[in-house]
Amino acid sequence: MTYKDIISLLPYEKPFLFVDDLFEVTEEGAKGTFCFHKELDFYRGHFKDRPVTPGVLLTECCAQIGLGLFGYFFDE
Repeated sequence: MTYKDIISLLPYEKPFLFVDDLFEVTEEGAKGTFCFHKELDFYRGHFKDRPVTPGVLLTECCAQIGLGLFGYFFDE
């Protein structure tokens, strides 16, 4: 199973998929990326004129990458 396959199995899709790529998945952890582009819709209203990435979305990004790890090792 490739990392792209793992991402495709996540129960999310854009605009709520916060995983662009997985680089490493082992029993020790996972490494992946997501780019928070300035055009994302939530930036328009989150602290007008000084947009900030909501912490809950940063946490969600980490959780989704971790879910990729879970799916890789426990999907049987």
